[in-house]
Amino acid sequence: MTRDAESHSDEDRKKKQLAEARNEADTLVYSVEKSLKEYGDKLTEAEKKEIEEALERCRKVKETSTDSADIRASIDSLTKASYKISEHLYKASGAQTQPGAGPEAQAKAPEEEVVEAEFEEVDKKEK
Repeated sequence: MTRDAESHSDEDRKKKQLAEARNEADTLVYSVEKSLKEYGDKLTEAEKKEIEEALERCRKVKETSTDSADIRASIDSLTKASYKISEHLYKASGAQTQPGAGPEAQAKAPEEEVVEAEFEEVDKKEK
């Protein structure tokens, strides 16, 4: 039995890699679809089309391919295409920050008034 298991170990490893690649592709497809629905209006039509094509390729390769390297390549392609969403969100968040709210403004912010006080610890057992 041990020899039989050892003889199939390479095949089992490949099946495991394939399953992991498919799971990773599923997760990425779901995530990108969700982001595209939420933030697709911030993208240009060309960017949106590029992401949608990468999504479709990734879905198709995940379902039809038996090679984990092919699936990983489609994952990489989709990841790179989805960076466009992140870029737009980053730019939008930078534009929404208020002028003067950066680290320089924080350094120049007026200091809060510090109040000094004395305190005395009272041990409840002494009373």
